[in-house]
Amino acid sequence: MLNTTKVIRYIEMHLGYRFSQLEITHEEILDLIDMETLITFSKYFPYQGEPINIDCNKDKVEGHNNIYYIDSETEILNVNKMIPNAILGPYTLVTDLGINLNPSIYSNPIAAQLDMDLYSTTKNPVTFRFIHPNKIEVTPMTANFNNFTITVNRVHPNHFGTIPNLLRTEFLTLALYDVQIMLYKIRSRFQNIQTTFGEMNLMLDDLSNASSARQELIEKFHANILKNPTRKKLIIA
Repeated sequence: MLNTTKVIRYIEMHLGYRFSQLEITHEEILDLIDMETLITFSKYFPYQGEPINIDCNKDKVEGHNNIYYIDSETEILNVNKMIPNAILGPYTLVTDLGINLNPSIYSNPIAAQLDMDLYSTTKNPVTFRFIHPNKIEVTPMTANFNNFTITVNRVHPNHFGTIPNLLRTEFLTLALYDVQIMLYKIRSRFQNIQTTFGEMNLMLDDLSNASSARQELIEKFHANILKNPTRKKLIIA
């Protein structure tokens, strides 16, 4: 499991910390990762955590009948799905495209499809919309349930413990690129520095490549996400 110590050690090791003093502190490195790396990484590999229960009475936004607050300790990127905590006939799963059929109660797929076709022509679909930074709008608000559970995609917390082990290398590489980009902006004012041990090379060539290397890594993230069959896809006509 990643933590702040492991992240700092990885970055210092790849920047040659033992042979030269870095111009930024540990706190500045962690602040940069919090503001840049975590948000970028989470857009492609979000942290979901435990589902969040919404109480339609307690969590209602003042002055609105169908907008509710979402209580989350970390920044919310979007709402993934919504599940009413009541039975709406066969229609118990709600996504941002509307109520979906719960196939577990059907043994005949043809009957299930006919039911859904009939529902779509006779009922108004229940949909939701995420309102940044921490609200959800449900339309229309049905009387068949008074609370519901949502799954949200969030930014990973800055203790790094939620970064999946399978994506550990990718996250650390992105963090390293972000730090290198910051160092390049600092060091680009000089070509070298004279010390008591002689001239010290600032490795500007390596640092200058960090921006393009970061972009290539982001493109790999994007390509891999598009190939993921379980990820919700947005189709823009």
